[in-house]
Amino acid sequence: MAEIPYLEEYLKHMKIIKLSSDYTLKNYPIHLRDFFEFTGGKYNVTSPTINNKYTTYLLEDRKFARKTINAKLSCLRSYYHFLYDQLEVIDRNIAEKINLLDLEEREEKKLITQEEVFKILDTIDDVRDRALLEILYATGIREGELCSLNIEHIDFNNFIVTIVKGKGKKGGRTRAVPVSKSALKWVKASLGARKAGPLFLNNRAERLGTRSVYNIVTKHFGFPPHDLRHCFATHMIKKTGNMKAVSQMLGHSSIQMTEKIYTHMDAEDLKDIYKNGGMER
Repeated sequence: MAEIPYLEEYLKHMKIIKLSSDYTLKNYPIHLRDFFEFTGGKYNVTSPTINNKYTTYLLEDRKFARKTINAKLSCLRSYYHFLYDQLEVIDRNIAEKINLLDLEEREEKKLITQEEVFKILDTIDDVRDRALLEILYATGIREGELCSLNIEHIDFNNFIVTIVKGKGKKGGRTRAVPVSKSALKWVKASLGARKAGPLFLNNRAERLGTRSVYNIVTKHFGFPPHDLRHCFATHMIKKTGNMKAVSQMLGHSSIQMTEKIYTHMDAEDLKDIYKNGGMER
């Protein structure tokens, strides 16, 4: 269990200075523990980490209600104000940049169609970018998982990608998902003579990072990697109607809690769903 930095000092401040209720003092350690389990005990994080990665983790993986998430985010606002104003252990006060969620879900974004995705992919000349985007859309993989992929995780003969690192501190389960022949064609082209090591490299021949992935996706699609993952899931579900298979491909960690009917599916089952989803062109 991750340690909560400055917890005792923070709770004392909230009780004596802020006159917080017993209910608040009881729940704040719970909220903070969730956060520090996610960060691995690190408090020196950026507001995008909280607004994007942590909030998405609470929504998608933990399946918390928006009201509960806002309580956790409000706690973080208070906590980071304390770290900055009282303890002065951080250089910048990120509290004001922590965004709460709308209590009512906003109208669903209008996603681009599968045909539009393919059309954009076909305009990309950069082989590395094309291969990366093909893999992202063909598998619904998270950007962090993508960055962790090695060449050895690709089964080029059976068109399978083994995703070995999930989201959050616990990492999630290793899972094998189908991948399109088109995506692997571009991957092979981007690898050249390389046979092992990171699947995607930056310009310094180092493993590509999540910020670079974000920049590549927004450059070509105009929206972040998570929206491309959402396109994958939405297109597959609409075409196949098989939420179970798609959820397994996405690697959601809380399926068993939310969907009791979900059962194990092997790679051949997933391949059938994959073909029906129109991922093979």
